[in-house]
Amino acid sequence: MKIEKLKPDQIITLNDFPVHSMSFLENYVLLYKSKKKIAYVPVVHRDIVLKHLDGRLNDIYEGFQREHPNAEYFMLDGSHRTTAAALTRNNIEAVVFETDEDIKEAKIEKISENPILDRSLEENCKILNAHFEKNSHYETVLEKADRMRAVTPEYIITLAEF
Repeated sequence: MKIEKLKPDQIITLNDFPVHSMSFLENYVLLYKSKKKIAYVPVVHRDIVLKHLDGRLNDIYEGFQREHPNAEYFMLDGSHRTTAAALTRNNIEAVVFETDEDIKEAKIEKISENPILDRSLEENCKILNAHFEKNSHYETVLEKADRMRAVTPEYIITLAEF
């Protein structure tokens, strides 16, 4: 299990636009602005995820990859955290899962309370496949945050930028 500081253009986000709760987004913006510790975002390297994506999703990903060569990781959870990080121009502290042992270690060390820690790496990748099957679209955290600016209350954007 590795902990990495990743830029918002290195992470492929989930297709949950807009984020589900503006109050959660606001809380994370405040946490980033105050420089408080924020829970790690679980990610998996694209090389692992691509082994579990259906052929059609792999084809779509190839086009995305040509335009986004820095996007190396798929996010398993953390839309509000990552969007807030991008809006406040912060890097994202991520826990990188490469093996089932990494997930077990994260659970033992209580890195997160997330149910992803109760699943194998393969199971998490299959869930990603099902997620992207619903909306066959990839985007980075940075791109999602840029789109979020149009639907986020102005006071949150102002808070994030200052």
